Amino acid sequence: MSTLNAHLKELVAELSAELPEVTERRMFGSDAFFANSNIYSIVWDGRILLRFPVEARFLAAEGLEGSGMFDPMGTGKTMRGWVAMPETMIDDVEALQPWLEEAHRMAMSQPVKKKGKPSPRPSPPRGRGSASAASVPKKKTKKA
Repeated sequence: MSTLNAHLKELVAELSAELPEVTERRMFGSDAFFANSNIYSIVWDGRILLRFPVEARFLAAEGLEGSGMFDPMGTGKTMRGWVAMPETMIDDVEALQPWLEEAHRMAMSQPVKKKGKPSPRPSPPRGRGSASAASVPKKKTKKA
């Protein structure tokens, strides 16, 4: 982890310390912060990203001078709802904190994400006597 990313992770952790139900884990090789099992912030490539699922708040954050869109693959395809906060906010915690708290509130208002169980797969046919094995026609081969 770069020194900058480590600093940003500490910054987000400090600003999130008093917020309810915050958890932290690695995601896509970066540090991510969750509230109510919903992601609200990620430290990515030297930037603090915040998620605003409400369109009006997303547009307001996107309109901040120095903010950017989140293009994780660098292909021009941005992730809707995610804003790379202005780099100037790294040194201006008072400007960053209300935005981070708002992203956290929005995550808390979303339904709790349940960990999905993988759907059971049917067992493969076993042996020659199984009905499904018998019903599969054999390939015909051409004789030369």
